[in-house]
Amino acid sequence: MSSSSAEPEVREDVPLSTLTTLRVGGPARRVVRADSTGALIDAALATWADGDDWLVLGGGSNLLAGDDGFDGTVLLPAARGIEEQRDGDRVVLRVEAGEPWDDLVAVAVERGLTGIEALSGIPGSTGAAPIQNIGAYGQELSSSSSRSSSSTTSPASCRGGPRTSWGSATARRSSSRDCAASW
Repeated sequence: MSSSSAEPEVREDVPLSTLTTLRVGGPARRVVRADSTGALIDAALATWADGDDWLVLGGGSNLLAGDDGFDGTVLLPAARGIEEQRDGDRVVLRVEAGEPWDDLVAVAVERGLTGIEALSGIPGSTGAAPIQNIGAYGQELSSSSSRSSSSTTSPASCRGGPRTSWGSATARRSSSRDCAASW
C-alpha cells in the first residue's frame, strides 16, 4: 500500500469541470493530487494549518460545482491498490482511497468474496464510498465493517446507517481523519 509521502502534484486554477462527471464547474484556486496516503495526510494537515477552505474530491460523481468555482484547496486522493489480509476465516481488503469503487467490487467478486457485489456500477472512489454510505438493491456499505489505515473502525464510528454517514452529517475536522484517510 502507498504510505510513503511522495510530493503531491499541486496545480492552480483548475476547472472543476475537469474533475466531475457532470463536467461543469468553475476553477478551484488550488488542487493537490496525492498519490500516496502519506502525501494525502501531509497535504490535508498543511491545508488545515494554513486555515484554507478545503474539499476532498473522490471520483467527482456526486458533486455539482458552481460556475464560480471553489476559492480553496481541493484534495484529490489518488493512491490506488488493493491488499488482501486474512484473519482466520475472515478476509479484509485494505483499499486505497483513490481506487475506483467498481474496480474494487470486480476484484471482490473475482476472488469469490461476498458482501458488496450488489454495489457494482456505482461510480466514484473507494475513499468516498463510506462517507456517502453508498447502497443499491437493498445492500448498503454500512452493513460491512471497514478498517482504515490507522485503526479498525465500525460503520457506526463514522455514523453510518441507512442512507446516512459522517459525510452527510455536520462535518467535523477532528473526526474526519479517522473515518476517511484510507479505506
